[in-house]
Amino acid sequence: MLRTIQFLFFGLLLSVGLLSCEKEYSIENGGGGPINTGSAVFTFDGAPGACLSPVINGNYSMGVAMVASNNVILTVNVVTAGTYTISTGSVNGVSFSATSSFSQTGPAIIQLIASGTPTAAGTFNYTPGSNGCAFSVTFTGGGSSSGTANYTCTSINATGTYTSGSTLGTSNTLVLQVNVTTAGNYSINTGTVDGFGFSGSGTLATGAQTIILPANGIPASAGTASFTIGSSCTATIPVAPASSGGTDFLKGTITGTSTNTFNTGLSGVFSPYSSPVPGTLTLSGSAGTESVDIAFMNTTGNITATTYKNVSLTNLVSGVVINYVDNASNTWTSSATVANTCTATITSITSTRVNGTFSGTLYNSSGTLTKTITNGSFSVPL
Repeated sequence: MLRTIQFLFFGLLLSVGLLSCEKEYSIENGGGGPINTGSAVFTFDGAPGACLSPVINGNYSMGVAMVASNNVILTVNVVTAGTYTISTGSVNGVSFSATSSFSQTGPAIIQLIASGTPTAAGTFNYTPGSNGCAFSVTFTGGGSSSGTANYTCTSINATGTYTSGSTLGTSNTLVLQVNVTTAGNYSINTGTVDGFGFSGSGTLATGAQTIILPANGIPASAGTASFTIGSSCTATIPVAPASSGGTDFLKGTITGTSTNTFNTGLSGVFSPYSSPVPGTLTLSGSAGTESVDIAFMNTTGNITATTYKNVSLTNLVSGVVINYVDNASNTWTSSATVANTCTATITSITSTRVNGTFSGTLYNSSGTLTKTITNGSFSVPL
């Protein structure tokens, strides 16, 4: 069931910007061209010319080694599902490659990971395989990273939820946008305010860059805490009062069934946002042969305490998918085509627990029959 929800998320997500609403794309790690190196046969969109809407991720600077965040996402059409291995070959000391597989035919996207260290500044062309489409990558003039970077903070944003008495997790960060005038190393420590703070270090290339500072500590009291970077960036973070916690549960009244608690195997799985992969939170529980799954997604950041409408063709950026499996193994789900048929509200979320409510209308596989959920609520450990 969770796998079904995840595929629905990503299929809807990929229709934003990259695709039209008449296509559904699957996500595949890695890529290949029309060359069949395993059993897969596929073609790049745009081949043999320029790639169609390539997404170039990461920062590229002369003399700075490539990392996993340096990657390129391309769209393809899969004729035969199967495995593949593909590489662009090395240009300017850098190559893009991947080994993976396609699980189904039709439109899909691939992710090619960069490796190597660029030897010069400038724009260079890459072609995956011998008959792939071409994409270009621009490398900025680098500089020695052995010294200290000079930069100016242009914006700052806090991510995650902060609750007094709750340990901060991986979703709690400060995200800085900076303009780097001299490449080099950086080390930032905000100090401690109300029992917590942020710190991090690394290396910056010249130009516009992003710095992510992980949080540390435990907020001591409810209210606000302010952190300033440089002379122009200040983040004021709200800290919620401690939650009383309570018994773990996932429950709701569903038409046509007498079951209203789904506490067997109750679980919550949180995955932080990491572009281009959305932030997700999936809650699930069962009662005998029946089960309920509630899956949140946010394509622009982490899951936070707010109200989410059902994911649909007109709500693809941030939303929720609700599934119910009845005692006859029939699946009822929130609509993927009609907006605002289901609502789930996260009232509080910490690194260890999420609380909230949900309700709405679920549809059978043909979309002809419905079930209604009322009085839905949850308190699930993460």
